[in-house]
Formats: sequence, C-alpha cells, structure tokens
Amino acid sequence: MPRTPVGGMSRLALALPRWAIDYATSGWVHFLEPFFPDVPAEMAAGNTDRPDIVLLPGVYQTWVELHWIADGLHDLGYRIHAIPALGHNRRPIAASAELVRRELTARGIGDCYLVAHSKGGLIGKRALIDNARERDALADGNAQAPTSTPRILGMTALATPFHGSSYAGLMLAPALRQFQPSDTTIEELDADTSLNSRIISIYGRFDPHIPESSRLEGAAANVEVPVTGHMRIVRDSLAVAIAVWTTHRTITLQSGDDIR
Repeated sequence: MPRTPVGGMSRLALALPRWAIDYATSGWVHFLEPFFPDVPAEMAAGNTDRPDIVLLPGVYQTWVELHWIADGLHDLGYRIHAIPALGHNRRPIAASAELVRRELTARGIGDCYLVAHSKGGLIGKRALIDNARERDALADGNAQAPTSTPRILGMTALATPFHGSSYAGLMLAPALRQFQPSDTTIEELDADTSLNSRIISIYGRFDPHIPESSRLEGAAANVEVPVTGHMRIVRDSLAVAIAVWTTHRTITLQSGDDIR
C-alpha cells in the first residue's frame, strides 16, 4: 500500500529545501538536451539477440537525464532508443503512451524493454497494458488488430508516482496537475495491477515530489535506495547500478540466457 502523506503543509515545507537541492544539482543536465535530441547512433547498435531498451523520461525532461543508466546497459550490449517525439514530455499520459507505441512500430522495433523515470513510468505502464491488450487481440484473430506490433516485455521505473502525488494539486501547470491522485488516468493505472509483475520500481528513501511513495503492489521488485531527491536517483551510482543490474537480470531470465 502507498504511504499516506503526513503533516500536509508542514511536510511540504520540510520538502522544499530538498527540492531546491535536488534541482540545483541536476539543472545542468538540461543544458545538454539541445545538443542530443536523440541517442548517438552508436548507442542504437548492439546485440540483436537482445531486446531493445527504450528510454522514457519524466515531465519537462528528455532521454539525456537517463544517460547514466543507458550507458551502463549499452556497455552490456543493449541497443538504446529514445523517443524524441515526446519533446519535453508535457502531453497527457495516455496520449504519450500512444505516441510511444506508434514510434516503436514506425522504427520496426520488436521485443523491447522500457527504462523510465518519474512520469515516464506512468507512460510506460499505460503502454505496457495497451500493448498486451493489442497483442492479445492479434492472437485472437481480431480483424481490428494490426498485422504486427512490438512486444513490450517489461519496465524498470525510477521514482515513478504510481499512486499520484498529493503535491500536484498545488501546481498551476496542467502538465503537473495531471499527477493528482484523484486524476482519472492515475486512478485507472493504479487500479490496474494486471501487469505489475512485469515492473521493477526503484525509489529513494525520501522523494520530495512523491509523498505517497513509488512502492508498487505486486511488482517484480520494489527497491528502496538510500537516496534523497527525485532527480538525483537517475545519476546516483548505487541506484544506477541497481537499475542496470535488475534490468539485465530480468531480461536474461526471461530469455533463459546466462546472466553475464
């Protein structure tokens, strides 16, 4: 069960300094984004016997924030892909998930595994559920199903507000207010636990953005790391190592290969 926020405004007041530190130490990454709209070509090359890795960043972010994890997975031979069409990821969650699935099809990606941060994990969960339904329809011979569709195997999500964030209601921007726990999309995703077993959720000991916690009922794994901050987790050496290892381990166990 998600933790219930305690102390209302007092908890928010305690979180504000940590918010400031979190952004002050991560803001420099945004300056790199215009120079890297997509992953470098060499990162999209790798072992064709393994599924592709697809990066899904958080709101107002691009794949660059996930490059530490992407580098680790590419070193293990995985082909890395971003979805530049997401831009800075301000669209509604369902629309973003549909865009991701269209992009996977357009790029000819077959089996793939998602690596996500924050909002990217909500997009990924929506895409995972919709992809499974689409493939089931195809298997059943549904005439409305496409003749081919990518297969999303699972997802590793970092600092994702699976239960929403009670702070979202204090925000003015629609891109942030969509994370309210009472939002219809959040409620639907939270209630649908059918594919939680394909999701690894990694989250910090204290996340100033998500008082509800990112612990996910029925997940393949819930991993709490000794990290304070919402942004810092994607570059913390321990969190990155855990994300890389758990992703690689999950994929290799699914395929029956040795873990190397």
